[in-house]
Amino acid sequence: MKTIYKAAALAALTIPASVAMVSTASAQSNAGVFDTERAVATSKAYTDAMKLIATTYKPNIDQANAKATEINTRLKPMQDALVAASKVPNANAATLRTQQEAYQKAAQAGQQEVDKLREPIDLATAYVGEQIMDKLEPALDKVMAAKKVAIVLVPQATVKAAPASDLTPDVVTELNASVPSVGVVPPQGWLPAQVRAQIAEQQRRQGAQAAPAPAKPAGR
Repeated sequence: MKTIYKAAALAALTIPASVAMVSTASAQSNAGVFDTERAVATSKAYTDAMKLIATTYKPNIDQANAKATEINTRLKPMQDALVAASKVPNANAATLRTQQEAYQKAAQAGQQEVDKLREPIDLATAYVGEQIMDKLEPALDKVMAAKKVAIVLVPQATVKAAPASDLTPDVVTELNASVPSVGVVPPQGWLPAQVRAQIAEQQRRQGAQAAPAPAKPAGR
């Protein structure tokens, strides 16, 4: 579940499909460029929330950092031994592979320990991002209407654009007005939208599999 939380925290900064519009047929329309991640990350609500997370979840952060240091210390001899063994002339390939697999297994197990400790932090980050994203499209719509922009492009889809076409600062201004602050402690049982969608899809599939097959018509 930790990996899902982490992915959800990143997904919270993904521009909605209804916002990202690219149309060659409307190439002559007034277009703008909008950077979702920059807008969210530079909004007052987000920057203040990140500072609040750093204090609210300080015990979790300290514990995760301490665990990471402990694991790195534990892995260092294994890593040094693997490097040394790989430099031995005519080293046995099977032995090296066994050492490498043991190191990778230990490293993955250690990362899982750290990820588990960071779970509350990543969940809080996803919660913050989702609250801001809920206000993002209305803010962008308002800027588009004010600037008479018909098409919005993501930076990755833009070859060259004049500074004036960047809608991001204006959207940040709208965000700061519509969502000046957000909470950093999710309600009990709260899950990110991406996780909720995955659970709903799993339940739908399970329901479809459990549904009885339609009765065959009686033969004549």
